[in-house]
Amino acid sequence: MLKQPYLLTISPGSLILFDNGQDNFLNEFHQEFADYAIEGEYENLWYLLGTDAFFAVRENQLVLQDWNGKTYFTLPLSEPLKLADHCGIMLIDTPEPVAAATLQAAFGNVADNNEALSQALFDFEAQNGWSRYDCQALCICLFSEKEQERMKQEFDLA
Repeated sequence: MLKQPYLLTISPGSLILFDNGQDNFLNEFHQEFADYAIEGEYENLWYLLGTDAFFAVRENQLVLQDWNGKTYFTLPLSEPLKLADHCGIMLIDTPEPVAAATLQAAFGNVADNNEALSQALFDFEAQNGWSRYDCQALCICLFSEKEQERMKQEFDLA
């Protein structure tokens, strides 16, 4: 079972970051931004505006931070990510640790399809005997350095 969050690339523009909810890797982030999430088209998919917080890649690490420079989470990357512009990361918490192979099998084929992701979340909850909505996805922007600069200028961010 995983002891740290697991990053699954499902397309050049979409990644899923799984956290087991027991090790509290992202607890501070969730507490800080819980009221900022916007409900999406599907009842178990939520969105965080890129003006609130975002992911970036720095020095072979995936970093989750706000615009004041506060870092909430880092994950070492074993290899560089090959990403398209305008990427997003779906942050999914599971109630308990799940093996990487199980996550890959359940979510590896939902590339850029929110309806498929929503259904995969519901199916995964049922397969594991969890309650409905135990697994929800929060989509967070992944900005390149160029996109970060554009956001700073366009929205007058720190």
